[in-house]
Amino acid sequence: MQIRSRRSVIFLIGAALLGVVGIGKRYADVNAKECSRMQVSFERSGGFAGMLMTTTVDTASLPSEQSAQLRRLVDAADFFRLPATIPSGAQPDRFQYQITVEEDGRRHSVTVGEAAMPGTMRPLVEWLMEAVRRK
Repeated sequence: MQIRSRRSVIFLIGAALLGVVGIGKRYADVNAKECSRMQVSFERSGGFAGMLMTTTVDTASLPSEQSAQLRRLVDAADFFRLPATIPSGAQPDRFQYQITVEEDGRRHSVTVGEAAMPGTMRPLVEWLMEAVRRK
């Protein structure tokens, strides 16, 4: 009976280790993107007072929760698929935004006016404005 118990324990340990290795690989594949460094440059210009607000955020210098949130916002905006310029026509006293994201050797910039900003991009802009205010 004791031999049978040892074999069962060894079998269970081996199965658990194989499961962990398999899960670990899938976890690593899914989260490899989260380990890469992302830099986001942000500029807001225009408005009634014409104040320029800028910041650059590097995920390597953020707490992991903020880094993950920034990544989710960039992904939700489908940022790398947005056109370089989103036309909005001349609108005095409105804000103009320029955002550049660099990650994994890719670099993409988007310039957009306040009125023409896609809804998917607004949470990203709001997060970046909070980053400017935290500085």
